[in-house]
Amino acid sequence: MERFCVTDVAQEADVENCVAETLAHFGRIDLLCNNAGIAGGDYSTAQDQSLETWQKIIGVNLYGVMLFTKYVSRQMVEQGQGAIVN
Repeated sequence: MERFCVTDVAQEADVENCVAETLAHFGRIDLLCNNAGIAGGDYSTAQDQSLETWQKIIGVNLYGVMLFTKYVSRQMVEQGQGAIVN
């Protein structure tokens, strides 16, 4: 019963769609492991880091966790159980 969704975790619509697809296929979500993450992009020093690279890092590493937690936790509350690992 493998299933995957191509998802940009920094984009709310992508995350919402992934959660909806997962629920449509499996009927429930019992575990969320927020494990998407990226490092420094081009690994430049802070003084040379572009704002675009920094925004991408924050989008994946922080927004992704918040967005998946937002949409999955709603389902877990409705189910009365579930676990989230950050």
